[in-house]
Amino acid sequence: MKGVSTKSARPTTLSATRRRRNSSGSSPRSLPDDKQNITKGRPSMFKTIAALGLAAAFAGLATPGFAADLDEVMARNKIIIGVQNDVPPYSAIGDNNEPIGYDIDVAKLLAERLGVELELVVLTGANRVPYLLSNRVDAVVATIGITPERREAIDFTRPYLVFQTVMLAPEDIAVSSADEIGAYRVGVTRGTMMDPLVTNAAPAGTNIMRFDDDATSAVALATGQVDMVPTGELIARAIAEQNPDRNLEIKFVMASTYAGIGVSKDSPALRDRLNEVIAETLEDGALAKLYETWLGGELPELPASVDDVP
Repeated sequence: MKGVSTKSARPTTLSATRRRRNSSGSSPRSLPDDKQNITKGRPSMFKTIAALGLAAAFAGLATPGFAADLDEVMARNKIIIGVQNDVPPYSAIGDNNEPIGYDIDVAKLLAERLGVELELVVLTGANRVPYLLSNRVDAVVATIGITPERREAIDFTRPYLVFQTVMLAPEDIAVSSADEIGAYRVGVTRGTMMDPLVTNAAPAGTNIMRFDDDATSAVALATGQVDMVPTGELIARAIAEQNPDRNLEIKFVMASTYAGIGVSKDSPALRDRLNEVIAETLEDGALAKLYETWLGGELPELPASVDDVP
């Protein structure tokens, strides 16, 4: 892989040495400082929350085009992948203002195995699918859950990740299921699976407050604008650690979700090749190494096909 660039006012390219380090993975005990900060929830890595406008600013820089299938990606020697920067430890803003995290390293690994350069376009949760539909990116690696509704609009590869969605709230709020949240203000991020998940499960009349990105939803909970938010388990623990005065805790599990790489329905060859790459990285352990580096523990068993996702 020749280079990595981030779509911004001043694109940056990572050195070959750094790319090799990120794609190969390392043990949690020997993480670089930026990875230690994000996995332990230290304030320096939550620049994400202090820089809420970055994702939206970056996202507007991409321009529409035609869906690129595998032959075009290989011909231009570059794959354009949409990522987020506000969902640690899957994605965040590193010490050099570059996106870092599990999803970022997965994107780098994919480009490396394809043998092409990588351009990262920073998205928000709400515009992951729209950027694919408008052909502004070739693929999206951004904790995008595989759902029947999304499969009607875009294609997915086989899963590369599974995560639990939990409800996070202060300890003095006594709820143990979605049936009991009707009296509270619930914050959700537009365009994410959390929105329909809460909307369908909450009692009628529940005050559901919607925000444009995950960082803003987290800030709303931290500052008391909302009483609770649904989010991934690891993200929930990081938010709780970052805001000890709020006494936040996980109340209940809402769902277990498999995430795949999103691609346009007009790019079947690219989808199939990415499926092959995921299979290769599962077999040789490269994906498991990234999982251990960023998330800790062993990569759970994943369905072999998007059609096998429950």
